[in-house]
Amino acid sequence: MSRARTILAWLMLMAVSVGTVLLGCSPAATPTPTSRPEPTKAAEQATQAPAAKATEAPQFDWQRNAGANVNLILVKHPLSESLIGMMPKFEELTGITVGYEILAEEEYFDKVPVALSAETGEYDVFMTGAQLTWPQGKAGWLEPLDGYLNDPTKTDLEAYDIDDFFLPLLKANRWTGETGTGVGEGTQWAIPVQVECFLTAYLADLFEKYGLEPPATLDDLYNAAVTLREGEGGDFYGIVEEGIRASAMVANCFLPCAASYCDTAMPDLDIVSGEFKCVYNQLGMVEAADLYTRMMREAGPPGWQSITWYDAKGLFTTGQYGMIVDSDFFAASYEDVETSSVAGKVKYAIPPAKPGRAPRTSVWTWALGLCAQSKSKDAAWYFIQWASSPDVMLVGTRDYKNFNPPRKSVWNHPDVVAMTAEWGMGTYREAVGETMDKYAEILQSPHAEGQYVGDRWAEALHAIYDGTPAQAALDEAAADVDEHLAAMNVVPD
Repeated sequence: MSRARTILAWLMLMAVSVGTVLLGCSPAATPTPTSRPEPTKAAEQATQAPAAKATEAPQFDWQRNAGANVNLILVKHPLSESLIGMMPKFEELTGITVGYEILAEEEYFDKVPVALSAETGEYDVFMTGAQLTWPQGKAGWLEPLDGYLNDPTKTDLEAYDIDDFFLPLLKANRWTGETGTGVGEGTQWAIPVQVECFLTAYLADLFEKYGLEPPATLDDLYNAAVTLREGEGGDFYGIVEEGIRASAMVANCFLPCAASYCDTAMPDLDIVSGEFKCVYNQLGMVEAADLYTRMMREAGPPGWQSITWYDAKGLFTTGQYGMIVDSDFFAASYEDVETSSVAGKVKYAIPPAKPGRAPRTSVWTWALGLCAQSKSKDAAWYFIQWASSPDVMLVGTRDYKNFNPPRKSVWNHPDVVAMTAEWGMGTYREAVGETMDKYAEILQSPHAEGQYVGDRWAEALHAIYDGTPAQAALDEAAADVDEHLAAMNVVPD
């Protein structure tokens, strides 16, 4: 793997606390639909230019960049669906022409580092996230956004209302550029447009049938999965989880189940004598990895290592799987009475934790970044500003099911509350709220080799699943990580 590919590709796991609890909730992506919903009245309103304010000078003007072209590269995701669905209104509002490319997640994470490293400015705006901004910002691929946010000629400051964002989610996309520290401070590299935490979703009727309680520990999760698999039999499985290496498998499923089992501050790396030391081979994490992979062998479907997150989300809606630990926003699919066989049958709970310890669950924000090599930076910022505005975010959330929104006004909007209040028989908003308030955190140290650290961890879990003793597999992986970080001269600042 080339240095550019390794350093500047996406960061798979979430693994260093930003010091404050991160409010928000979950990627889910589904293929872009062949037909688009008709924009609602709110969608029309969301794309109308605000009336000029004669007393305001200098004045913001949505038509200031008319005639410019902006090119996007996006991941298959409800966020992308919502933006593309409303795109004609943005073009009408601004006079800016937008081109876009939408890729499956694995292809996206392969292509973006290559495209950005070429520094041709082929793309003006791209989807990124807190952990991804670390290598991207370090490489000089991301344009700092503070100047745009504070310029009244480039941002309609009153309408945009930056204070409406959950502050920890904005801070998650800030970083000083210091390896090993500085998350939540310094430069604003991207604007969050969707956020996810992680929950356990389970079939309430089967839990009642077998006398099961919501899993509070990883042992509980294992026992429930095995009970459901053995009790229902046939082609019914106790649990479905994503397992493919390039699909953030460790972050989305294993890590929320296992992070509380570590005895170091973070489950991936610790700082010892001024150097990074890989610690995912510590005893608690070894025990968690052994139990988790055994659960997938004994109670999960065959081929776990090749299941993507969107595969897992879709499979759970079939009713042939008893549980899933993954993004909380997947509930929008589970609760869809037109497409889901489990609608009205699911309840939600906080992910499991080590007995006597609080849960630790990852947080992820899909965000929009501005390419530093863009030839249309002001027009590109106009798109980011529009896409992350309160009204457009409301339409994306309500009409395109782009959950969960990182703006307080949208999460608490009566339409959104009405949509989600009954999810999980009332357990969804409660579980999401508790997770956002207490347990969600970034679970990865800020450095430029996150993809290697995450990939190697996932490879070790795959080896354990295939029969390699957990301690041996994780010892080997940790040694490889230590050697790699030393070779790349990755040390804490």
